[in-house]
Amino acid sequence: MADNLARNLRILGESLGTDYFGIADLTPVRDFIRSQGGDRAARYPRSVVMGIRLQDSMVDMLADQDRE
Repeated sequence: MADNLARNLRILGESLGTDYFGIADLTPVRDFIRSQGGDRAARYPRSVVMGIRLQDSMVDMLADQDRE
């Protein structure tokens, strides 16, 4: 069932145009998450991440934001 869910989430991400997909096991860092986000955030054992790649020119502008 978990493999099927992961596959379906990956397919969903691809259909939405994502470039990156991953599922992370958060249990090793539960205490850190609790210290940052409290008990509500720490109760989740896994995280699903989907992302898009930004153009290099957009990323380069991030370093310039402090100069403006």
